Amino acid sequence: GGYQKQQDALTTCFAIEEVLNHCSEDNDKVYAAYMDISKAFDTMWINGMLYKLYYTKGVTGKTWRLIRNWYLNMKEFVIVEGKSSRIYELGQGTRQGGVLSPWLFLVFIDNLIEELSNIKSGICINTVYFGSPMFADDLTMLSRMKSGLDKMLRCASEYSNKWRFTFNATKTVVLTFGESYRERSVNRSIRDWHLGSRVILEKECWFNLGKIWHVNKDSSAFVSKAVTRGRESGMGLMKMGARYGGLNPIISVQLWKRIGIPKMLYGSELWQLNCNDIVELEKVQNTTVRIIQGLLPGISGSAARGLLGLPPIEAEVDKRKLYFLGRLILMSHGVPCRKIFLMRLIRWKWNHTNTLKGFIPNIVRILLKYDLMDFLTGYILSDQFPSKSAWKKIVKKHIYEYYNNIWQEKISTHGQLKLYAEVHPVIEISPWWLLARMKPDFMKEINDVLRLLCGSYKIKGKRVNKPETYRDYCNVCNSNFLNPVKHALLYCNGTSQLREELWEWINDTMPIEMAVHLASLTDMEFLLVILGKKLEALCANTDIWTELLLKSASYVSFCYRSNLVS
Repeated sequence: GGYQKQQDALTTCFAIEEVLNHCSEDNDKVYAAYMDISKAFDTMWINGMLYKLYYTKGVTGKTWRLIRNWYLNMKEFVIVEGKSSRIYELGQGTRQGGVLSPWLFLVFIDNLIEELSNIKSGICINTVYFGSPMFADDLTMLSRMKSGLDKMLRCASEYSNKWRFTFNATKTVVLTFGESYRERSVNRSIRDWHLGSRVILEKECWFNLGKIWHVNKDSSAFVSKAVTRGRESGMGLMKMGARYGGLNPIISVQLWKRIGIPKMLYGSELWQLNCNDIVELEKVQNTTVRIIQGLLPGISGSAARGLLGLPPIEAEVDKRKLYFLGRLILMSHGVPCRKIFLMRLIRWKWNHTNTLKGFIPNIVRILLKYDLMDFLTGYILSDQFPSKSAWKKIVKKHIYEYYNNIWQEKISTHGQLKLYAEVHPVIEISPWWLLARMKPDFMKEINDVLRLLCGSYKIKGKRVNKPETYRDYCNVCNSNFLNPVKHALLYCNGTSQLREELWEWINDTMPIEMAVHLASLTDMEFLLVILGKKLEALCANTDIWTELLLKSASYVSFCYRSNLVS
């Protein structure tokens, strides 16, 4: 897999995972050895590489002599704090940072895969060999029998001795898939594994190729690791200024999307998540976006995400899986991961017992979820599929529509978000944050408006869950009130002077048609306008609309920070 066109760590993991699933469905055990070459690039035998380049790859003449002269008689020395070591000759290792170095290493190691295939101990599916997938210097050997893996270990050890490299025994382990806990406990006590003269350990869990491999396919380990990565990324971004009082939230959320989410969801294309796993991942993102916007803990994660146009983590995971499906389908025919994908797809097509595991049944559920199943059916029947760019556009559109509908329903039924649902009806970056980017001096006031919309406030030190039915006594105007937001912004004598100044500005500055239109609104309609709801009659003149929003933000912020809503 490594350093080859269309292949990477993810495709290598996919091939291994689907081979394991295929064997599990056949009730076969799989003995897997995860091998690591010690300092692979630094210890490559140069003369051995040149020999293979000439005799196995057919690179001869001037090209071969150029590479030979490039690698022979190499010398180096080390400088530490201005002091130089002696000069010494190099007889091994690839050139650090050389463009050809990865390919030359593949030339050097390629025959190992051939020899492992020739001993016919690795796993084959429909006569196609999948027994030794490799990425860079990480080799995985797969066999259905213990004796088969023993034979492969001997072959690998003998090959390494012949070509002057070593496997790191401490980073080489064996995992056995397809055994019950009781069976595994008994068998591990009587079986052992050797790599040459060295003993290698058998474990239940191992981290390799950026993925946690567990004999029980337990999701808790990799979800826990992903949550930790997400929190670390979020904290790192906050130290860089992605928090309230720092960067504009639009910038902060872009950093989260480009740094935090990719780090947290690395390898998620192959995850099999349950509801609890999704909840744990969502918590990380919701906490991050609350902190970015200065919202109180416990505020609706959907509301916080909606202001930044951010879909849930579940949508991001599904998007990555759908993109990966397109990548597999559009790959060249000879790529190993595409071969196993097609085999698994055929098995799914003719399987009627619903016992399939892994990527195919999972991606089918996702396709049905977003009404995209026709694309896979069309590919199976006619070998037709959209291009890479077209597929990405289709996926983005369907995922957005699906989650926007769910989001709207959730927001509209949330007792604390009645005003929010009116002002911000779709998942997109809030116009308030766009205005804050244009007018950074008003960041505090704009932030207060959005806090109020999200219900991120307290009355006399207590959170208000249902403002529509909340009753209390106002110490400023000495009256009882229903709904603290309406009272503070529309009726309280403590804010009446600022309200009058706002209306004076409207009458003196805005075109008469707009001023008359605002005066004709009901109290509730006017409240929504000063909280940012767009009205066609008011938005035609962008400059005037912007000025109205800034004046409104100053007024709302005063009310928010008074002893009425604080």
